[in-house]
Amino acid sequence: RAALARVLTDPDALRRCCGELEPSQLFALIDHGISLAERLRAMPVGEARHLLSQLHLKVVIRPDRVEACISSQALLELAEIEKGEDKRIPIVIPTMSASFGHELRLRLDPPTLSSTPRDARLVELVARGIAARDQLLSMSDDGLSSLTKTKYRHVERTARLAYLAPDIVRAVIDGRQPKSLNARTLARLGSLPLSWAEQRAMLGFAAN
Repeated sequence: RAALARVLTDPDALRRCCGELEPSQLFALIDHGISLAERLRAMPVGEARHLLSQLHLKVVIRPDRVEACISSQALLELAEIEKGEDKRIPIVIPTMSASFGHELRLRLDPPTLSSTPRDARLVELVARGIAARDQLLSMSDDGLSSLTKTKYRHVERTARLAYLAPDIVRAVIDGRQPKSLNARTLARLGSLPLSWAEQRAMLGFAAN
């Protein structure tokens, strides 16, 4: 469940694996993924099993790893998005080897740093940033000129968040961001440095 939830709340992974989508479709998929991940964590076992079946989950257990994947087409269908080419969305499941007597067994490696609750609103805001950037990049000159000044400014401010440092995005998805960072503070930033080091300093992350 934890591994699948990480995929469902990773905007870049969804974008890469679900083919070419319109900005509005991508935002709907990201929003659905966040909602589905939150529900998945709290579902009874029977409901979770049914959901995994709907997503056409496949799992292969190797001597040194576990390989899993779901259907992109099935995920798009659950999000009520017109289905396209079906692709397998990989799910990375960390494992480790452990000895039981004279026998070597494969064990699931429990995720680290998982005690901090994920801020769903903050994750959604970052996802909106990616969708807003794609919206701007896909618009024609006429489309841009038709936007009101207020609307354009709003989309532009939101699109900046698509250029956050990758480790900052991953920390937000994993719930490892500083306590001072939330959706309200991020949305109200007057400017966002292009330098990833300056972004980390501004948002309260430890210097790498």
